[in-house]
Amino acid sequence: MSENTAETKTAEVNITELIRDAVKARKDSLESLRDRISELLSPLPVGTVIKLDLAGEETLKVIRICQGCSQWGGDGRDWDWQINGKGYLHCPAKGTADDLKLLAVTISSQRHNGSNMFFATGTGYYELRRSGDGVLEPATDEGALDFLNSYQTRELAKRLPAAIQRYMQECAEEEKLNNATLAETE
Repeated sequence: MSENTAETKTAEVNITELIRDAVKARKDSLESLRDRISELLSPLPVGTVIKLDLAGEETLKVIRICQGCSQWGGDGRDWDWQINGKGYLHCPAKGTADDLKLLAVTISSQRHNGSNMFFATGTGYYELRRSGDGVLEPATDEGALDFLNSYQTRELAKRLPAAIQRYMQECAEEEKLNNATLAETE
């Protein structure tokens, strides 16, 4: 093997490692951004809708989500139990059901049933919906919800403080109206 060929192989290995490191750094920073968004939005109850634009056509909705968990990893048992949490679903102004994507989630990665620990299986996040008998079930017919990409997440995160401020103003106005109505009924 010539010295030039050895240098080329070393360069290829170094480039591969550099690419892996760059992708990991990008992924880690996106996960950190999503975690921070989840932390800020976690006090909002399920069903809350935040208007992301002044017209209220583009919204962020707090939904119930779940994912599978299993005590036994790697044997195809993804749904021994389910872990429930909240998802923050971006609803674009002129989108279809395919355009609904998660901005972030607030959900545990494990569940204890009293005697055993179950761990999230990475099967994806599914919206929980009430069935005909009132039981919350995963809406698996539509498949797992996707996340917004990193650019969309960053752009939305920049607009979120103003949207949250508008939501808090709406809450204060509604509180005044409720109190006024209460006073009228006494």
